[in-house]
Amino acid sequence: MPTIPGYNFEFVPTPLASGGVALFIDDKHGYRILEKASNGTFQALWVEISFVKKKNIICGVVYRQHNSPERFQKYFEETIEKFVSLDKQICVLGDFNIDLLKAQSSNYSHDFLLTLQSCYLIPTVDKPTRVRSTSATLIDNIFNIPEQVLVSGNILSDISYHFSQFCILSSIVDQSKENRKVRKFSKFSSRSLNIFLWSTGYTWYIYFQGESYWNILGDTESKWRFSRGSR
Repeated sequence: MPTIPGYNFEFVPTPLASGGVALFIDDKHGYRILEKASNGTFQALWVEISFVKKKNIICGVVYRQHNSPERFQKYFEETIEKFVSLDKQICVLGDFNIDLLKAQSSNYSHDFLLTLQSCYLIPTVDKPTRVRSTSATLIDNIFNIPEQVLVSGNILSDISYHFSQFCILSSIVDQSKENRKVRKFSKFSSRSLNIFLWSTGYTWYIYFQGESYWNILGDTESKWRFSRGSR
């Protein structure tokens, strides 16, 4: 079993010679397994990952074998609708073996894309992910809510004719709050300000948006005290 320090490993094996899915989860996040599915048509792992002061994310990792697209489509529609009804952010990734570049000509690709769009999920990768000398297909992807995606794409390499995909979401990026200092005038007291200015021993000439402080002071005594200048 593969290990990476600081990460938990979850996986779903395949009953066939190839396939299966896995997910590494940062151990600073709590999580729970929602569903595991494995058969001769597809393998899927659904996990709810917890975040502090942020909405939890339901992450699905899916691999579809090269058979029975109807069976997979039925499972995918029912499962994605079930999790979307929980009102939590959804992220789905994997190798679906459904070419989105053929969405206009293939019923399977068209129906799969419509299912995603009905749940407000979009593909974050729009370039071919499997490239060979005679073909280029878009069968690997990461699907998410468009407003949450900061950057995404393919990682090109010669290791395999399947490229790797990445996606960085705004909802899980640490965004440090900017410290700002502001003036609050809800408790402003002209008398307190006048006393403070008088205590400094200097003559002050202050204007508020074109109006002199002299005109803002509320009573004759304050104006007189303020006009005396330095002691």
